[in-house]
Amino acid sequence: MSVIIIGISAYFYSMSQAFPQNQMQETGPDFMPKIYCGFLILLSLILIVKEVMSKAKEEKKEAAMLYAVAAMAMVAVYLILIPYVGFYLSTAAVIVSFLLFTKVKSLYTLAAVPLGTIAFIYIFFEKFLSVSLPLGTLFT
Repeated sequence: MSVIIIGISAYFYSMSQAFPQNQMQETGPDFMPKIYCGFLILLSLILIVKEVMSKAKEEKKEAAMLYAVAAMAMVAVYLILIPYVGFYLSTAAVIVSFLLFTKVKSLYTLAAVPLGTIAFIYIFFEKFLSVSLPLGTLFT
């Protein structure tokens, strides 16, 4: 599984090379995707090393595999929704989904984490980096 994630991350890293560069900014729209892909590759390598070094039971691996497949399905739905619903709303929805998936029951956490994340992303990308994120066809 980690090898697949490394391959996908490497693909998206190479795809981010094609983003148009703005000569007026030091960091372009390819900056954050490259950071995310680098982190995914690093974390996948750590998982590979951890898996090789550990001798976990097969039952735990099957349960973990089911969780991983469910998480990937949620991310796939998230990626499909972005062009239609927009980045901000779909990101909030996927964060709530992941929180519910991990059995978080606190209403405060279910509200504060997505709102805080969206606020941070908005300030960082829209205001600080001047990179607009997709609003989706539903709202345009």
